[in-house]
Amino acid sequence: MSQAPLEAARKLAPQIRASADEIDRLRELPRALFEAIADAGLFHLAVPRAIGGGEIDLPTYVQVIEELGKADASTGWVVNQGAIYATYAARMPRAAARKIWIDPPRAVVANTPAATGKAIVVPDGYRVTADRQGFSTGCRHATWVAAHAQVIENGKTRLEADGTPELRYLLVPVRGRAPRHLAHARNARHRHAPLQRP
Repeated sequence: MSQAPLEAARKLAPQIRASADEIDRLRELPRALFEAIADAGLFHLAVPRAIGGGEIDLPTYVQVIEELGKADASTGWVVNQGAIYATYAARMPRAAARKIWIDPPRAVVANTPAATGKAIVVPDGYRVTADRQGFSTGCRHATWVAAHAQVIENGKTRLEADGTPELRYLLVPVRGRAPRHLAHARNARHRHAPLQRP
């Protein structure tokens, strides 16, 4: 990050305000604005410094998101969703975190809150499937999607000790063009190793 995050957010504010109508019309950040925000490192504010992220303190993080939100609330929301999910980078092996958040240019992970996917146990991890995956903020610019899924083993939902379904986020790389709307993604099938639990 070449400049302080709060300074970067303030510097981007005129471009964000100028894009507000287009953001509303497109229901996404225009590509040029997304790239400017990503290049300023604002999607990596919560990525651990040890792997190349910004890792700023929470009060500064809140100020940055507030500054973006003053320019355009939707932009503040999108950046917060992409940036805060990056805290998962601290809970996985560094090499995997780098592959997801640092190696791809302008990396951002979009996640789906509802566990609409299935994580079918296979010998080397999980096969992720979804007949219908819910919309995810930032999905149109995402390099990875964190599919929220119920774990299925031997044809049955695997349960936690308290009897509730075991749920996991499984990170799946977006190949080629990002889905226009994740609600239309059908029968996506990928293999990926499970995330480590904290």
